[in-house]
Amino acid sequence: MKTRYSYIFLLLLTACLSPAQGQDQGEMLPEERYTRNSASIIRMEYGDSFDARVAAHINNTSLGGRFDINEIALQALKISESRNYYPMGSSLPTAPDRTELISTMLNEQQAGQQIVAYVFNRQSDGNMNLDRVFERGEYSAHDVDMRLSGTLKVETVRDAGSQLIGRSYLMVYDVTNLRQEYSGEGDSRELYWKATAALYLYKLNWDEQDLDTFYDKYWLDDNTPAEEKQAKKAAFEAWNIPVELISRISLFDKSVSTGIEANKRLGVLGDKKKTDEQRLSDAFAELHKQICSDLNYKIEKQHEDFVVTTPITSLRPIRAKIGTKEDVKHGLRFYAYGFKGNSDGGIKLVRKGILRATKKVADNRIVATGESPESEFTKIAGYGRVVEGLTLVEKKDLNLSLGVGFNSIPQGGPVNGGFHLDLSYENHTRKGFCAYATATLNLDGDAMNYLLSYGYGLRIPNFEIYPFAGVGIDAYSFDGDDAYESSDLNAYLVQGGLRAQLNIFYPVYLFWNVSFNTVFGKGYKYEELEGTSDSNGNYREMNGTQTALGVRYCF
Repeated sequence: MKTRYSYIFLLLLTACLSPAQGQDQGEMLPEERYTRNSASIIRMEYGDSFDARVAAHINNTSLGGRFDINEIALQALKISESRNYYPMGSSLPTAPDRTELISTMLNEQQAGQQIVAYVFNRQSDGNMNLDRVFERGEYSAHDVDMRLSGTLKVETVRDAGSQLIGRSYLMVYDVTNLRQEYSGEGDSRELYWKATAALYLYKLNWDEQDLDTFYDKYWLDDNTPAEEKQAKKAAFEAWNIPVELISRISLFDKSVSTGIEANKRLGVLGDKKKTDEQRLSDAFAELHKQICSDLNYKIEKQHEDFVVTTPITSLRPIRAKIGTKEDVKHGLRFYAYGFKGNSDGGIKLVRKGILRATKKVADNRIVATGESPESEFTKIAGYGRVVEGLTLVEKKDLNLSLGVGFNSIPQGGPVNGGFHLDLSYENHTRKGFCAYATATLNLDGDAMNYLLSYGYGLRIPNFEIYPFAGVGIDAYSFDGDDAYESSDLNAYLVQGGLRAQLNIFYPVYLFWNVSFNTVFGKGYKYEELEGTSDSNGNYREMNGTQTALGVRYCF
């Protein structure tokens, strides 16, 4: 038994440490100064009864404050294919890959031209102006740029706005296999809304040369000679600016419970204020909210242009000139990078620390003035020195950590050593403090226990210590245990303890915790097995202390 636990532990330890080895080796630093992106939201339509309802939710999807929205005329791609798709030989629905079809339709409908027309505020008579470019330039310009003055400042702001054209994206949402379906049996049977989905990210194929060509051949305003206006208007309308696929991501079947059957099972205690139709509508809305949120999260984490990057501007506390405009939220993770010379005379990237945004996130949703507010950050890990001028790079995570290690119950003898596994969710709190909700599984001998706990305590960079308390179930398992009811083999468990965590090399920590258990509500078979000695006189007794030691991987 111990050999098996040791093997499992070493296997999981290797999995945890492997991503940390070589961290930052060859890692590329995104553009040092954050430039805002703009996006157009487009949906697929199938000509079915779901089109209007899907449109309402896709059109209201939130891309966060870091995007400008290009409200072009093209909002839907209408196709005659079925929304449902099952790969040949499979009973599971998947989101079909419509890359070729979507690429063709976007370019046929001149999506790129529509974006340029919107950014340059093109009117029905063909006239254009720089109002929107100038507005976006001010809003997206970095505060450092605004320390310039006079004409140079104006040119810098206009240039920042023009750069956004080259960072214009189209996000095409495709919700497929949308259906109502029952899952579960007996008391767990419930009606769900289910769907698969995909997001196609396209980018306007645009560079500085295209901008020069645009001003030379297609720009039209009140100063354009009358004899050139009609020709330039027609030339722009015939100009096709291609868009190209950057990435495609998809989601497997997602489901949201309607709660209809669960409410019926409550009988007279059920909620009568909400009808079944309202429950269906709410679940439909929640499904699309989750689909858009998951797709947006995956694409933002994957695509470098969407990563927020900015210099640290001051210390004590650590501050940077980003905030709500860049969709910074409490707890958002950042890495602080610096540069260091190597023996070859080159420069390598060095990670100096891991930081999270505190509750003091600046509301900077105003044009840049040179005096915009700063958000505050706190260092949670890293053994480098964080100084002014280092570059902060956004590194989104799930706020989860997986712990694996050895578990031991001292009372009774060494036979009670076993395997420990836990999954923790970090609840972001005040600077200098940490809070975790944790699900734990401990295996030892022919028994196991699983607990839910919550801990709150102190944090300094690279070290955390906090008390925790939890409840759970302790259970015996052996050949022939199916002859007993689970309640006969179980007991309830209340646990309180202390956990300490030390950063080895982020995202890997070493953890140790000690706890005290109180067992109650024992089943009759549990009582028979409890305290039974083996041939060496060792026995298992859960009342008392329990310890665990292992490694934790944050992701």
